[in-house]
Amino acid sequence: MMRIFYKNNSYKDISNTVDSFKKQFGRIFFLSVAGVFLLYLVLSLVIPNFVIVPIGVLVFAFFLTVYTGFIISKTRFDFIIIFRILVTCITIFITYISLLLANVTEAVFFLFVPVILMINFLFSFRIAGIVSFILFCYHFFASEISVYFKMALDTDFYRNYPQNLVLQENIGYSVAIYFSLLILYYTDKIFHLKIETAAKTFSKANTNDELLEFDFKNQSESLTDEEKYNILFKKIISCLETDKPYQDPDFNIRKLADMVQSNTTYVSKAMNKVGDKKFSQIINDYRIQQVKIDFDNRAHHKFTIEHIYKAAGFSQQSTFNRIFKEYMGKTPTEYIEFLKKEDNTKIKFYNELSN
Repeated sequence: MMRIFYKNNSYKDISNTVDSFKKQFGRIFFLSVAGVFLLYLVLSLVIPNFVIVPIGVLVFAFFLTVYTGFIISKTRFDFIIIFRILVTCITIFITYISLLLANVTEAVFFLFVPVILMINFLFSFRIAGIVSFILFCYHFFASEISVYFKMALDTDFYRNYPQNLVLQENIGYSVAIYFSLLILYYTDKIFHLKIETAAKTFSKANTNDELLEFDFKNQSESLTDEEKYNILFKKIISCLETDKPYQDPDFNIRKLADMVQSNTTYVSKAMNKVGDKKFSQIINDYRIQQVKIDFDNRAHHKFTIEHIYKAAGFSQQSTFNRIFKEYMGKTPTEYIEFLKKEDNTKIKFYNELSN
């Protein structure tokens, strides 16, 4: 079980910030849905034979979404659960409309795009992928399904009112684009807020002795796997930069997993998925960086090369020489010679200035 640390109520404050942002999104989302229902209500009163569902259904849906949008910020229940239930209802409603219009237009299927994005936001990328595949298959058989259940509208209905069909298609495209952009915007905002606040929490945890343990698993059910790996990776980097455990020649991934209160599988996946590098590569990054800094600071004038590379965590000179050349394009000796020439050039330059 993965654990993180926090002092006092800092994590609770962070969690409240994320929740308030989600509720803001929920209010805007449901009020926007209510706006769509209101638009159809108005058009149904202005344009004859415009809507294909009973007006009573639109009225009920309008008041339900308005009510939901206003109470979200004050509800004592789990906001995500309410969101999931109502989005599921909206998905069923769109599916119903798509069956009615299956033989008339395919524009309604574009409304499933924001639905998939919302499923990714509320559930997970995996579930969104499964639903996408199901909807993709459903698209090819929607006409047959609607005919089988005798739900398809008579094509003559819109043949007599072609302007209604064009208007409905344009509204459908506009609604799909608007909600897709809205969901993408808030998904990105909430994702980065989670990462930034979690990183701040980890940073405080590494520099404060008065820490309380916190069960990360129970508090991160709403996080996707990608978000969890991002948070874990930031904790790994914070650990490496603060404690410098890579200076230990015997340091391995198991020790790192213990330090970040995780396991080797999650640590390895976090490094591969987020850092795009293996454990050994990241450790060598830090070790070579330390050696380079020591060389640039002319530490080799006071200490032997062996002392410098062992202080960085390398145990064998052959391994150090090989990895150093891979990173720097020069052997340690060649790099020191390069620095020596650089120093001589500077000395010569200053001597010429003094003369």
